[in-house]
Amino acid sequence: MILRAFKNKGGRSLYLCIVKGVALVQFLLFLLAPRAYATETHRDTVVVDGHVLHITASVEIDTIKAKIEKSSFWSWMEDAEFRTYTRAGSEIGGDPVIDNYFYRVKSNYRFGELGLDVSHPFKESFQLFYTFGVSSSLAKNFKENEVDINAIGFIWENTELLQIIAVDDPLQNELDTLSVPINNNPLFKLSVGAEWRGVMRGARGWVWGGQIEWFPIKSDRAFLYSAPTNPKEWDDITSDSTFDIVRNETSSLQLRAYTSWSPWNFPWFLRAEMCWSPNIISSSVVLGYMW
Repeated sequence: MILRAFKNKGGRSLYLCIVKGVALVQFLLFLLAPRAYATETHRDTVVVDGHVLHITASVEIDTIKAKIEKSSFWSWMEDAEFRTYTRAGSEIGGDPVIDNYFYRVKSNYRFGELGLDVSHPFKESFQLFYTFGVSSSLAKNFKENEVDINAIGFIWENTELLQIIAVDDPLQNELDTLSVPINNNPLFKLSVGAEWRGVMRGARGWVWGGQIEWFPIKSDRAFLYSAPTNPKEWDDITSDSTFDIVRNETSSLQLRAYTSWSPWNFPWFLRAEMCWSPNIISSSVVLGYMW
């Protein structure tokens, strides 16, 4: 029995020694294996069963999206400012519209003038801008070719304007009336100029500027004369002598100076203007909107 116990005790001791030895070897492998692998492998690699795993792939890197370059036109549009407006004015001085002997037809604007302007800073300036635009309106236009061949003059009473027609009669010519060929035709105008603003572009405040304006189709003035009161003179009157077209009173070019004001960063603006052209000076008021 003693011998059997000794054998059992010795067996357990041997078993424990083997277990401890295996554990020690595993521990040493745990410590030494990474170092061995580290010396034999490369950085940023994957090792499977002691072999380096090579992966081949197509990779597209998009870390920072490249800035899309705008065309010169769209770069210009970003700094441009558009304005729409309506203008109403009147001529200063000049011959009166109605006299005892004539009626003066002026191509002044009717129902207001509508326009569109574009302004853009000179290079990097926030004070000096250049402008260009287009405007149109309805204006009076006397149709000289449509005057009746038997007209001997014109008559005006209050707001009514008529041409007097002599109707042949064996005893004495009879008189009749027709409407005067005056129409409201579109009048177009192109402009280019410059203006100065305050230091801060957003706070527009007061703006001073000037423009040169050009009429592709120039309008003329007309003087319509009254008919003679003596019937004996009616036979000697020709229709083309009943009016005069004054072509040198108007010009295709005119100069306009203005000053406008708008509240702080407010799109609406109010503008006062003076306009000069040969023999004509006019003033006007403008109400507009900018964006």
